[in-house]
Amino acid sequence: MAQLGMFVPARQARLCPVDAILTRMGAYDNIFSNASTFKVELDECCKILRDTTPQSFVILDELGRGTSMYDGMAIAGAVLHQLAMHTLALSFFVMHYGSLTDDFAYHPNICNMHMETMVDDEKQVIQRSTLLY
Repeated sequence: MAQLGMFVPARQARLCPVDAILTRMGAYDNIFSNASTFKVELDECCKILRDTTPQSFVILDELGRGTSMYDGMAIAGAVLHQLAMHTLALSFFVMHYGSLTDDFAYHPNICNMHMETMVDDEKQVIQRSTLLY
């Protein structure tokens, strides 16, 4: 938030500046350019991998979800491998391929996490949001 110029509600913070924040979230197509959702997703991911440096912050959400399970898992695995082994950028990689965590369990740069959120439906507020290792 501070990197974007937003107020950070904290008494103190230790910042680690990044040279770029690169994201790929959501799903959409570009029919007028003959680009399917899958093609748009891969084009965006390719641009991110090309532009990322070790000082970048990358957020990828559900990469390869619109494909068959094996194709999606292969794409997600290849991108995760590139980010962890070669690019070395700080990355949040949200995915539904649980078996990939087993494939990369040995890797010192990869940590499997789970986010849990408690919502009070009556008050319509988030009570607690935690990130678990």
